[in-house]
Amino acid sequence: MKVNNEAIMQYGYSQEEFFNMTITEVRSTLDTPDSENGVNDSILSSEPYEEREVRHRKRDGSYISARIKSNLIEYGKKTAKLVIAINLNECDYRGEQIDSQKPYLSAIDEINQLLLKTDDVFKSLHDCFNTIGNIVEVDCIFQFKNNLEDKSTSHKLEWHKGSLDFENYDLDLQDIPFSNLTNVMQRLQNKDHFEGAVDSLNSPWIQEFLENRDIKYILLIPIWVREEFYGFIGFGNSHNTKEVCAADFQFLKTMASHLGHVLKRSEMYQDLIYSEAQFKSLIENGKDLIAILDSNGTFKYVSPSSNTILGSDPEVYVGKSFFDFIYEVDVPLMETYLSEILEKKSISIQPYRFPDAEGNWRWIRTELTNHLNTPLIEGIVANTVDVTAEVEKKMVDNLVTAMTLAIGKPGLLTKCLNKGLNHLLQISRICVSEIWLVSPDENRLNLISKSSCNETIEKFYHNSSSLDSLSPGEGLPGYTWTEKKVTVWTDISNDRKFLRYAAADASNIHTAIGLPLLYNEEYLGCIICFSHLREGELNDQINILAAVSKQIGAIVKQKITEVEYRNFFNISPDPHVIVGFDGYIKKCNKAFIELLEYDDDKIKNRSISQFIHSDDQRTFLYKLKKMVDAVDDSKSIETRFITKNGQIKILKWSGTSISESKVFVAAAQDVTEQRSVEENLKKAYERLRTAQKIAKIGYWVKEFNCDESVWSEETYSIYERSPETFTPTMESIAKAFHPDDRYLITSNPSENLEPGKLRSFEHRILTKSGKVKWVRQEIRMLTTNLGEPIQLEGTIQDITERKKYEDQLTISNEKFRLAMQASNEIIWEIDHGKQKVVRGKSRKQPFRYGKTETFSKENSWFSKMHAEDRDKTWESINRAFRNKRKKSWQGEYRILSSDGSEVFFVDRCYILRDKLGNPIRSVGSSLDVTDSRQQLQRIKKQNKNLREIAWLQSHVIRSPLSKIMGLTYLSRELNGGGKSNDEIMEMISEAANELDVVIREITNKTNTIQDEDSRNFIN
Repeated sequence: MKVNNEAIMQYGYSQEEFFNMTITEVRSTLDTPDSENGVNDSILSSEPYEEREVRHRKRDGSYISARIKSNLIEYGKKTAKLVIAINLNECDYRGEQIDSQKPYLSAIDEINQLLLKTDDVFKSLHDCFNTIGNIVEVDCIFQFKNNLEDKSTSHKLEWHKGSLDFENYDLDLQDIPFSNLTNVMQRLQNKDHFEGAVDSLNSPWIQEFLENRDIKYILLIPIWVREEFYGFIGFGNSHNTKEVCAADFQFLKTMASHLGHVLKRSEMYQDLIYSEAQFKSLIENGKDLIAILDSNGTFKYVSPSSNTILGSDPEVYVGKSFFDFIYEVDVPLMETYLSEILEKKSISIQPYRFPDAEGNWRWIRTELTNHLNTPLIEGIVANTVDVTAEVEKKMVDNLVTAMTLAIGKPGLLTKCLNKGLNHLLQISRICVSEIWLVSPDENRLNLISKSSCNETIEKFYHNSSSLDSLSPGEGLPGYTWTEKKVTVWTDISNDRKFLRYAAADASNIHTAIGLPLLYNEEYLGCIICFSHLREGELNDQINILAAVSKQIGAIVKQKITEVEYRNFFNISPDPHVIVGFDGYIKKCNKAFIELLEYDDDKIKNRSISQFIHSDDQRTFLYKLKKMVDAVDDSKSIETRFITKNGQIKILKWSGTSISESKVFVAAAQDVTEQRSVEENLKKAYERLRTAQKIAKIGYWVKEFNCDESVWSEETYSIYERSPETFTPTMESIAKAFHPDDRYLITSNPSENLEPGKLRSFEHRILTKSGKVKWVRQEIRMLTTNLGEPIQLEGTIQDITERKKYEDQLTISNEKFRLAMQASNEIIWEIDHGKQKVVRGKSRKQPFRYGKTETFSKENSWFSKMHAEDRDKTWESINRAFRNKRKKSWQGEYRILSSDGSEVFFVDRCYILRDKLGNPIRSVGSSLDVTDSRQQLQRIKKQNKNLREIAWLQSHVIRSPLSKIMGLTYLSRELNGGGKSNDEIMEMISEAANELDVVIREITNKTNTIQDEDSRNFIN
């Protein structure tokens, strides 16, 4: 039904002949009837498998013995048998051949075992040559190695039958030129063997070489290793000259090929052992990780330094793909590098991420070198260095620099922090970040800034929009406040400590990282970062974030300080100016602009000297330079400024220099009104002093080197001494000083006096009766042109009554000072969105008011405002709020205190608006000016009384006094001038009465001032 090609070839019948025959037609006629019946039974049998031996007739009439194996099958919808016939005749022939090859095969196996199982190559070769000598009739085997560059060959090995030693190379048989073996080398170079009797050789050199070894017949077989003519091996026979049989030749040819590879491998192995020793020492003792990859990136070798660098044994990596380990984001780039190295000699790979034994990502840098075609390496050598610290430091430095620049830029705090957070989000695996800062009262943490790299922030903050302020210990921000250390919370969607767990669940956020912001141990706030991943997958990111947060505390503190200063700078009612070291105004606040009445652009970038009184310019700039150079220890500079309208404003400046920015930051106080009052007081005092000198003012003088002083009569009168009984020496005068004040006279005068300048002293003296008086002395030291003191002179005035008055005045002034000290400004703030006003506390509170309340005309502040001022003040401030261009407001009004008295306030504020001009917040201050107003009125009234007293003393009292002095002169010098003594005494009496009236009037006015001061003191 079907035959295969092997059946056609073995039996000799064609396919058509087979199809026209039955199985019985190929059987042998020599088979017995029993055998024939067996065949017929086999054909008719229904057994699934049968096997038997038969003889078949081939087409040429010959017979073959065959083993028949048959299986029952279905073929063409018929039951049939698949018959396999095995030619036993051919098997017997092949068996005979195999038997004849067994010695050779056994020898080959023995030789292979010798070469594979020993490290001593030369001993193995000796044993191999013994085995070859026992199989074939050879007495000598020798091997030469070629040097193809020099076209020479050298003797390396030699074996002789029966010899126990293995001869190494012969020094006399080294570097034999190919030209000495011309006939032989030509055949060997063509990969052909050379065979023949020694005496038939045409090469004298080789003939001599063989005859010396008693070789009569030679077979030379070339050794080729990977298309390289490595050398040749010779087999010599000392007993006969017959040709080598085919089986022996094939065996020797095979052995020559094997031995060639062994010798080449042995040679390379020796080189490798040396190189490997060097390489191993370098690898195991070096800090670099050495690996060998195949062209697909699979590790073929990893150096032991993997334990040191990555914490894993080399076996962890060998046989696995390089790409199975590296960070997934880095895979495409690494694939590109691997493709490039296949075409190049070497490539440097920039840092990429590779996991260590603990699963942390390490940054490593690798140098790839292509050694795919280098024997014994056959791969890509990867020299790797761990640069994690270097890369992370660079990442941290770059991130800190970027955030510092972003946060430090001029602008609103929130906007600058947002820009800083955008840089923070460049760290992979961080999806949301935010900054919380401590409130000014240090009681709360407020959410100031937030940022996200995708839509996560919308979901997250949509579900937690009301949570923007926390207490210490509350939530993760509050926890970082109390702990002041990096904190990681994981699985936050299920952690009720994390107050926004529902928002985290809705946004699929799993991990939150709290990073405290510290500046010199001061807690400023914290950065909170969120990720969709678990804590174990964020180790690298946490380390970088922790390093960054440690370094940006300073810039955050600087920004907060800058914002606070800018707010104070802008809302302060006092002038503030930033002046460059070049004397030009860099910045000024509104108070300074309003004071000088110039437009902003007419002041900024102008020299400050342009606005200073011409007489003060040189002194001001000189003192400013001294303060900048830290040479002048004075705390302030006082100078006169000229306004646009020509008015003079006296400003008292204080400040500090910032050398880094080359600017001087100064704050001024307008003391124009104060100095005016002081000048008026000074003039009044001078008039009073002149009036007082008319009565009870003494004079004295003392030569510097003389012990005795010269006193006027009034000086004796003040001391209640007489010139006849008292000599004013230094000792006697010191005794007349009150014991507590004697140090004034016992000290060296030159220590307390300056040449040519008056110096005043007030002290107590003891009269002869023991009475204590207060006196005022004004002393001047006169010197020569060389500055040597020559004389002391002075005046003394009995100020006992005045001292009492001054004691009362001191108490009154102290009361006024304490009142002013307690009268601090009240700072207030309006939240226009919530219509809420918050007011600070004041040390002096003549009435009660709400600290936090609704901003309305009915609140606790406006309800206490004077009825005449309430409506106009309410309308004034709201008109300012409605005016979208208005940035500030100022007003003055009265408040009725709880006792019904009026309290005067000067109020001002600055208005913060949105982009549309609508007010957002207003910050201002209310200053209680009641005491200063009342004190000013009292001073004006006292000045008026003092002027009247001075007039009486200097003018009115002069008339009767002149009359008395004239009448006295008339009586003494002119003998009455025609008037009798009674007439003169009558006239003196009238003048004395007139003087007494004036003195009483002065006394009454003085008592009036004292009574008023007493009342003020009591009040």
